[in-house]
Amino acid sequence: MAIGRWQRTGLLLGLWANGALAKMVMGIADGEDYQLAREPRSTMVLPDSQAMTLLESGGAMSSFLPSIICGVISLGCLLAGIILTIMGGGTVADASGSVGESFESLGTVCTIATADHTFQSKRESQTAEAGAANDLVEFCEDRVAYTFTFDGSTLSERVQTSRRPSVTRDGVFDSFAPVEDRCQGAGGYDSDLVCESACRPGQQVPCWRAQGCSDCASELAWAKCANPACIKIIPPLAEQQQSQEEGDIIQLLGLFFFIIAGGSCCFTVGFTACAMRRS
Repeated sequence: MAIGRWQRTGLLLGLWANGALAKMVMGIADGEDYQLAREPRSTMVLPDSQAMTLLESGGAMSSFLPSIICGVISLGCLLAGIILTIMGGGTVADASGSVGESFESLGTVCTIATADHTFQSKRESQTAEAGAANDLVEFCEDRVAYTFTFDGSTLSERVQTSRRPSVTRDGVFDSFAPVEDRCQGAGGYDSDLVCESACRPGQQVPCWRAQGCSDCASELAWAKCANPACIKIIPPLAEQQQSQEEGDIIQLLGLFFFIIAGGSCCFTVGFTACAMRRS
């Protein structure tokens, strides 16, 4: 996806969120129910003029404390949003080239040497719909690592990590119960990018070799090369699509921080206006 689309989406969401927060903050500032958490001046017993000056300056600082806190949060979220947007945009841009120009197909000439397939049942909390409690899900996580031979050399491929379909647990005490076996052996694994299921040693598979690069591991970071020659048995097109999806997720996270920064900025303005009015 183009970066411009995320910028337009972020602008619309940011304007909507900031408008709603600004109305709420200004309503608080204009209302009579907002009271500063300090002792009224009329009840203070001041021993001398110097103590009066210190107390007044301390009260003014405490009035601006919410503004300072919101300002720091806004600045931090703004910086995080900028960094994540740049990182996500760079990931998408790097993976937007032509796979055919970056890799040449070698044909079905690579042979699986070893296949290390491990699996484990896991449990985690996932964010549910707005206003609902988080879902407790259990799933089977598979990790597959291959080595393969090409032209007399044994090479490695990156580790594949995938999940099988998850199961939601909604019992009251399910979080204290042991994790159930969601794997039921290796037979249920069907998310392999090389073979439909886990490849077998001795099985011949297609492979691709990077071209037109001197330091392919860094120049083609999206391809996740696991050997110096950047010869892959995972299709480069699949790697490109996965990198683009990862970049989109990073950009969405940056958009989230931009919205928080805008909201915190509105609160900063509102609290500052309240503090100035009371002082």
